[in-house]
Amino acid sequence: MRDTDVPFIHQGLSETKWQDIPDDQKAVLNKTEFDKRIFDDFNFYLTNERFKFKVFMTDLGNGENAGFISVGEVVNPAVGLRMGAILDFWVKPAVRRRGNYTHAEARMWTD
Repeated sequence: MRDTDVPFIHQGLSETKWQDIPDDQKAVLNKTEFDKRIFDDFNFYLTNERFKFKVFMTDLGNGENAGFISVGEVVNPAVGLRMGAILDFWVKPAVRRRGNYTHAEARMWTD
């Protein structure tokens, strides 16, 4: 894990989760408190042994993070079936829609 990974992941989580909130609810929410709840949830997944959870970072080859994807195990509560799921996927705005990065490298993020 690099020192820049956690703030980068938090930036992505903040953006993607906030976009999911309807505008009428955003008007009454405190963004700082909202982000704290999202980051606490993310940190729970990282530290709780019950969850199988991985984050894969994308590096542009020059040490610059470009994006991440987090995958984890979720359980269908109706039948108890365990399955894998993409939990989050984010690419930072500066590198979106710029074509195919053939030099990008994916690496698994570990603490």
